[in-house]
Amino acid sequence: MLLVFDDVPDEGLRIDCRLDLSEATAEQGRQLLDGPARFVGRASHGTRGLELAGRLSATLRLECSRCLEPVQHSLGCDFFLVLVSEAVEFGAGEMRVATGDAQIFYAQQGQADLREVATEQLYLNLPQKVVCRKGCAGLCRACGANRNRIKCSCRTDDVDPRFAPLLALKKMLEG
Repeated sequence: MLLVFDDVPDEGLRIDCRLDLSEATAEQGRQLLDGPARFVGRASHGTRGLELAGRLSATLRLECSRCLEPVQHSLGCDFFLVLVSEAVEFGAGEMRVATGDAQIFYAQQGQADLREVATEQLYLNLPQKVVCRKGCAGLCRACGANRNRIKCSCRTDDVDPRFAPLLALKKMLEG
């Protein structure tokens, strides 16, 4: 959906639409979304540009950080942006970015593609780690087996030599 600055009435414009963000990808080019995203918000003229406030909702296809199994994750993020059609002057000689400047989205020729805005917000709000369930056992560090599915016979009592002093401290504190 294309948002044209001049088409937004003085009283503002309410937006409620579904956006195809199929170009949003994760690692190895995997598609990130499971279906369309939904954007609900409002565009209105402000002092610095066109103000866009809204909520982006989507269902993401991610991998569990422990066992690498597919996980569906619901994303819902609120955001506020100032859409500007020209570069903002940051000062003489030195570029300074104020806190409010992080909310600026550059839209060429006075129009913004809401898919680009939504894709940016999607990437900015991706979770750092996702697990398939609270007690996910992860992968065996020796053979790589998914320990949620099978119980491998690999030894797990080997301690990384870097952590040996911590293990000794733990034993001392416990007993």
